Amino acid sequence: MKSSESVKELAEALASAQAELKPAPFDKANEFAGYKYASLNSVIEAAKKVLPKYGLAVTQTVMSEVKDGFYYAGVSTTLLHKSGEWISDSITVPVAPLERLIELSIATDQKGKQALGKSNLVQEIGKTLTYCRRYGYSSIIGISSDEDTDAAEDSGEDSHPETTTEVVNATKAEVKPMNLQEAMEVVDSKGVPYHQLAVSKLQYMSANISKAMKKEGISPEKLHEYKTKLEAIGVLLRANASGEIELPKE
Repeated sequence: MKSSESVKELAEALASAQAELKPAPFDKANEFAGYKYASLNSVIEAAKKVLPKYGLAVTQTVMSEVKDGFYYAGVSTTLLHKSGEWISDSITVPVAPLERLIELSIATDQKGKQALGKSNLVQEIGKTLTYCRRYGYSSIIGISSDEDTDAAEDSGEDSHPETTTEVVNATKAEVKPMNLQEAMEVVDSKGVPYHQLAVSKLQYMSANISKAMKKEGISPEKLHEYKTKLEAIGVLLRANASGEIELPKE
């Protein structure tokens, strides 16, 4: 989290705005994962009813980076106050391994002509950015945009710590790269294997875990658990992008 030298007026304005903000209407549903959520448009519309009244505005810019052989995309979200004060934070999630970028960028149809395929990189980046924008926007103003589901465990709550015991015990002091089989054995709080979750759900979980890892006072055990989950998600997303496995779309 970054901020202007002073955030006094912004903090006062945000506190007043949050007292009036209502949860964004859940106008979308993820049929595979079984949860409802508020779309980006729903979040923005809910915020626009209150933020201008207190001199607040939100702006977002696109980000990308290459890390550990993987291409990440995301957004930087800034909350501005008419006084000039601001706070900002960013989020990026994995999109595709570097060796697949060209292949995903140029898909072909059955006749070999260049065409936009279902795995087209631009489409994947677009979906990722929309997701990151929704997450970043709702987080920085403190508005609810999702049902309280399994994502809660990945944002710092310990409601079902037993679900990752095997994974934590399997990676002791000597940390070895997680293979695909190990990643496919990681399950959520309902016992659903990660590889049965939609790509968008895994990306959402990855974002929440990354956010939780930045919190102060996190225990070494919990940090290890988060890193294990992130590694499992990364392995699955890379395997999906390379065609080794096929994760549910939604």
